[in-house]
Parts: sequence; structure tokens; C-alpha cells
Amino acid sequence: MSAAASSSSSHPQPPRSQQQMIHKFIDALRQQGFLDNDFNNRRTAPGHLDSLVTFCVESEPKLEIIQKALEGEHVDFRTAINTSEMIRSAATRVGGSRVASACIALQEHLNNNNLNGSKEAYKKLSWEYYVIRDSFHHILQAEKTVEV
Repeated sequence: MSAAASSSSSHPQPPRSQQQMIHKFIDALRQQGFLDNDFNNRRTAPGHLDSLVTFCVESEPKLEIIQKALEGEHVDFRTAINTSEMIRSAATRVGGSRVASACIALQEHLNNNNLNGSKEAYKKLSWEYYVIRDSFHHILQAEKTVEV
């Protein structure tokens, strides 16, 4: 058997359709904990794609509010707590389980007025948000190509 023939048989075949690629991508995100197990069920609900866009558009400015609340001479734990709760709630609605978990971890530090812990938890939340935002962007772009 030639090297080319043996290497092609040892690699999995690419997905046959764009829809299969979307499912594989979502499954990988779910397996890594970025998305919850109900994300696929939500995908069929009317307005789901709009809710992903809304989550991304509204959450990013909220992250900035939290960051500003944790900076400066007068740390505003209450604003950070309330804002992180809004992000957690929105993340839960769209299936962003790791963002929601990061919000809970942040809230624990905020509730204890632990500034250093809050700043570290904020970094984690921010990272988780940007990963899911980029993932939602890829899902939205792929869904658009399927619709065309």
C-alpha cells in the first residue's frame, strides 16, 4: 500500500456538509464545557441566532463596566456584582456554561470584597467570554452560509 493511500485511510473523512461541520463544532464546544447540553435544542428556537448576537453585543460593554468598577481608588463591588449577574443570566440563556461559571466564581470573590481574587476571576471571565464570542461568531457565519 502506498504512503498516500495509507495516510488517507488513517484520517477521518471531512464532514459532508456545512451543517455537519456546524454540528461537529458545537459538539466540540459542548465537550469542552463552553456550551451546555441544551444548546442544540435552543438552536431550533425562533430568534436563537438573534439571541447570540444580542448576548455578544450587550456583554462586552458590561465587561468594561466590571473592569472599571474594580479599578481606581474606590472599588465598586456592588456594581461589579450586579453587572456580573447580568452577564451570568444572559450566558445561561444562550447556553454559555463556562461564562456563567466564571461569573459565579467572580461573584464569590466580589461578595467577599476580595479585590485580588476578583481581578483574577475577572481575567478568567473575560477570557471565557472572548472564546465564546468568537465561537458564536463562527456559528453565525456558518449558519448564514447554510441559509444561502
